[in-house]
Amino acid sequence: MKNITDILTGFGIRIPEDKQADFEKEFADNYKTIADYQKQHDKLVQAQESLQTAQSGLKAFEGVDVADLKGQITTLQG
Repeated sequence: MKNITDILTGFGIRIPEDKQADFEKEFADNYKTIADYQKQHDKLVQAQESLQTAQSGLKAFEGVDVADLKGQITTLQG
């Protein structure tokens, strides 16, 4: 992978020496590599899969009457 300053120089754009460090810092703060993107994408996919699993698990409790369950627990404890 080419250095950004080499790419710019290839296009005839030169960064003054006194601005070079500031430019490199700004670029590093704002530039993300494909590997960084892929890592974030993988985390997102994993989070979506976890959400889907949780939602599927919650569907098993749809229509359950919580008040009735509490009453049954109270009855069984007595």
